[in-house]
Amino acid sequence: MIEETFGAFFKRCRIVRSYTQRELAKKIGTSPYYISLIENGKKVNPDIKIFGKLYEALNLSKDELELLLYLHAKENNCVCCDLTDFIMQNEDVIEQLRNARDEPNAHPNWEDFIEKITNK
Repeated sequence: MIEETFGAFFKRCRIVRSYTQRELAKKIGTSPYYISLIENGKKVNPDIKIFGKLYEALNLSKDELELLLYLHAKENNCVCCDLTDFIMQNEDVIEQLRNARDEPNAHPNWEDFIEKITNK
């Protein structure tokens, strides 16, 4: 299980590449304050376009970008933004996910979902 936070990984990617907050902010067209908010966990849901800018500015690998997207999704309780279009445009994927959810001992399962939405 991954314990690192979105902000901590964001910061690590920046530092490994020897950028200051100010340098990275200038490179991606934002403020050092915005970078600081992300790194310190005060801004966990930045604009989606920031990921493309980071990918290019920091020359992130596919694995690094996927981990950044995963950590972002985990902290925002949503599906990774690189997967949403794929899932929604492929009905077979939706069916496969639902089938997996309905397998014995799957968690969370359909009953968990119903309990969540009915507050029982």
